Amino acid sequence: MTLKEIDSSRLLFDIHSEDLVEQFKAKIPEFENYKGKVDEKKVAQYIVLLADVNTPLRVEKPDWWQRKYTAAMMVKLPMTKKEFSPEAEAIVIGENEVVNNSMVAYICSYGLPNYTLLMAFFSLLSFETQKVFGGKGDKNSQSIIDKASDRIQNLTRDFFKSGEQEEYYKARQALYARVEKDKVQLRPEQMIRAIEDTGELPEGCSPFPSDYKINLSRDMAFIGDK
Repeated sequence: MTLKEIDSSRLLFDIHSEDLVEQFKAKIPEFENYKGKVDEKKVAQYIVLLADVNTPLRVEKPDWWQRKYTAAMMVKLPMTKKEFSPEAEAIVIGENEVVNNSMVAYICSYGLPNYTLLMAFFSLLSFETQKVFGGKGDKNSQSIIDKASDRIQNLTRDFFKSGEQEEYYKARQALYARVEKDKVQLRPEQMIRAIEDTGELPEGCSPFPSDYKINLSRDMAFIGDK
């Protein structure tokens, strides 16, 4: 499969579009920070091929690292002889912070439930760990911490669609930093404030279909309210 053979109709972006970079930056603001030597359009194409929910590479190349290499070759990231240039290599192995953040933002833009679950398990792990460090842990604490850690690992792999392989730690760092920033949305007071301000829950947090409109007095209440 070559880049020209990719059908963009099911992808979030048309990777063949002349204004792909402009569209990409409008949807993924994190990409505005990209100032690397590798051509912006090639980098945007690479992220789409790797991160899009409907990328054909997920079926063609189920192996995570082979998928990354294939995407890099398809968009023709710069090479010297038979090796990627240092800038291209940093992108492929996950050392480019802006590309990592843009990829995480891309996947998050779908509002997938596994991301909301990831935030929830991070909150649970943090809460239970703080109890242990404060001397208030109980007989269930170790089991809760172990199970939460396992779920975080599995949800991380599911987020990146990397199968049983470990993602490069800097890619995970980008995801976990995003989780820390976003998990405040899980607090009840934040949910209610968001509904009062915008009329709807934060992206990815509503259990209802996308066309369902939240009514604060009808759908949410504190325990004890009549």
